Amino acid sequence: TAPTSTTWSPTSGLFTDAAATVAYTGTSTSTVYAKPAATETYTVTASSAATLTFDGIMNESAWGSPLATSAGGPAVPGFGAGHEINAIYVQANHVDINFGIAGDVQEFNRILVFIDSKTGGYNNGSFGRTSAPQGIDDFNSGTTFDAGFDADYCLVIGTDAAHNNFFFDLYSLSVSGGPATYLGDVSDPRIGADPLGSSNTRGFELAIAKSLLGYTTGPLKVFAMYTSEGGFLSNQFLTRAASGDGNYGDGSVTFGSALPDPITVPNLNLNNYCTSQASVTVGIEGTVVRNTFDSGFNSLRGVYNCIIEDGTITYDQPTTVSTILTAPLNITKSVTIQGLSSADRPEITVPAAGISINATKTLTLQNVDVKSNVGDTFTGAGDVSITGTTVGKQ
Repeated sequence: TAPTSTTWSPTSGLFTDAAATVAYTGTSTSTVYAKPAATETYTVTASSAATLTFDGIMNESAWGSPLATSAGGPAVPGFGAGHEINAIYVQANHVDINFGIAGDVQEFNRILVFIDSKTGGYNNGSFGRTSAPQGIDDFNSGTTFDAGFDADYCLVIGTDAAHNNFFFDLYSLSVSGGPATYLGDVSDPRIGADPLGSSNTRGFELAIAKSLLGYTTGPLKVFAMYTSEGGFLSNQFLTRAASGDGNYGDGSVTFGSALPDPITVPNLNLNNYCTSQASVTVGIEGTVVRNTFDSGFNSLRGVYNCIIEDGTITYDQPTTVSTILTAPLNITKSVTIQGLSSADRPEITVPAAGISINATKTLTLQNVDVKSNVGDTFTGAGDVSITGTTVGKQ
């Protein structure tokens, strides 16, 4: 099966153009160009996870069926039409948890989605409120969730007076409260909004990185509700409230004794994809020879190919004290190859074709021995300059 996405990490030092002017930002692409500041190992991940368009419309087959809907619940939203949660969807890929919430929100109100994504968490509202977004800042601290639901985060969705932009925050539930992470608004490509009252497929979509939720594997649970900024709960929940329920108000609520329940996301929704990974190390060639090989990274040929005109090549002595060339080395720029001292000289074994030096170019050997069994050691119209102690060997 062909992958639906191909991503690279880390993104630092990666570009989408050969001139290295357009930084790679983590989107799917089969080709990137590397220009790291230092040697870096990059990992490419190909995934078969279905792709989603974050436009606020849950019409892609990849969303599957909603995990819960408001069907059978209160006939009228407690705050009126347009203050509603109608359906919720959750799907994952190898890096994100994708959320779809069908419904609508009005100014001075919030949609809250409590998320149980890791060990620990809170079974009640006793978490801190430092830097809490409105809607969660006045959530009643005496409210308790159903047994087994220990919320770690709360996704908060709000809007402006014009109702033409929507804002998404992720609040970490902790002893003092926070941190609060602003996820963005509808200008973010990983967020979409197109709310419509009474619709099960139009509302809000967003991707949240698994790492931001502390999620690795195992169960994931969610519990959605609609509240005023002051913490007054409506009758809009997922799972739904009872058909005759009115607003739940701003007092403490014992959800274990009420109809609304948290939702356990099916395992298939969290693992409905395959991935394959490979790694490549991009090295920044220096001026020091660190192995005996004819070519490749840190070889004499590799260092020479990357060194500047009139540069100096040294050896990582005493770890590396020789080079064995199996193909001709062509000197097309002047360079010095320098040993540690007259007593500590690296040895270069050259092939039958020798070392070819272009006209007007000079190869300077300083405290370096050269070994040649057959043929000419040096060829070409360029010059060889010997300084220090250099021994020619047969």
